[in-house]
Amino acid sequence: MIRIEPYRLADLPLVVTFVAAIQEHESATVPELKPSPEIAAAYTEMIMRNVREKDGVMLMARHATETVGFADGWAEVDQDPCLEEEARRHAYVSDIYFLEATRR
Repeated sequence: MIRIEPYRLADLPLVVTFVAAIQEHESATVPELKPSPEIAAAYTEMIMRNVREKDGVMLMARHATETVGFADGWAEVDQDPCLEEEARRHAYVSDIYFLEATRR
């Protein structure tokens, strides 16, 4: 059974690895993307900064003793003038990743 738990500082190296895997996957269809080793650490820091500064959360997926994935998101405010003020604040899910062996 997969458990969803809060991010811990010890998870940081795995998050960087997961971010690199996302970039590798996406670069197959978007050749203009930078190589994953070049951006994984910086992109992870950007995620962490947005989580800290924008009322966000990072959650880790764990199976037994293994961390098998993560998700992150934060609050965003849409600047669209057509929206009522109370409808502008929303959750933004930035990244979701699971190891391929744990996907259904």
